[in-house]
Amino acid sequence: MYIESQITSTLNAFGNDAYPAMEANDSERVRAFFVAAKRVVDQYRADIAAKNQDICELNERIARVGLDDDVPAVRLERPGDVRSQSRHASGSSLNDL
Repeated sequence: MYIESQITSTLNAFGNDAYPAMEANDSERVRAFFVAAKRVVDQYRADIAAKNQDICELNERIARVGLDDDVPAVRLERPGDVRSQSRHASGSSLNDL
């Protein structure tokens, strides 16, 4: 979502920059603004495509958890997990139960 807003901002800036050049019939400046904006937008779109690919790969790994030997089904403890940090006076934790 953030990257899409960056694309929109880039396109708006292009319009603001290019319009006066178009009014002045300065096609060379318009072309320079276009090339610069396109370079930025293309990079944002490449970033989006890469992130979407990462998401697909993670979703595929999640779907295979516990099914494949190379993707172990482990429970990761979160920082602040009460069960792993809570200690009784005796020194035992809830995990010892």
